[in-house]
Order: sequence, then structure tokens, then C-alpha cells
Amino acid sequence: MTATRYRHTLVYRINGVHLGTEEEGNLIADPTSGFQAVLTTDPDPYCIEADQWIAVANILLGVFGQTEPASFDERLKSELAEIKETRKTKFGNGPYLVLERGYDGGGSST
Repeated sequence: MTATRYRHTLVYRINGVHLGTEEEGNLIADPTSGFQAVLTTDPDPYCIEADQWIAVANILLGVFGQTEPASFDERLKSELAEIKETRKTKFGNGPYLVLERGYDGGGSST
């Protein structure tokens, strides 16, 4: 039987909050429920799974219009870089409130 695994991540840009010299601060970490709340200047590590899914979808949808040959890994790396750059351009440097909850399918939350 295949184990179910999920991760829900919400990212909010917070105006008027300054982290000072810190780049990240844990607000809540509850390993029992798998919930955490983090204030961070860089949401990229928390968005990597969603970014990868979007990048793969972009590659698959763009395969028909592909003009230059490139390996899947090269295109994935390029798509991920573009997604991150778009996020930084659109939303700025933060800070961000990241709310995350996950379950690894093995009976424990992550």
C-alpha cells in the first residue's frame, strides 16, 4: 500500500515587520501536528516543492514550442530560477510569514 504524503504551505508578505540582523525566526513549531510558522526573508526553501511542480508543468506545456535543444535537467534548473526571480521581482525581499503543515504518511507529521 502506498503511503500518503502531503505538505500545505502558505506564504504571506508582511509589511512593517523588521527581522533586524536575523534572516529567519521560528514562531511556532509543533512536531505533533506537523505545523510550523516561520518569519523569514527568503521563502524559497519553503516553496521548492510547489516550484518544482510548476516548473515541470511549464516544461511539459512548452515542449511543443521548444526552439533550442536542452536536457530536462537544464530546462528544470532554468524554470526554477525563473520562478524564483519572478517571486522576488513581484513580492520583494520580505519579510514573509510562512505557515506550513505536513504529513509523511508514516503516522507522524512533518
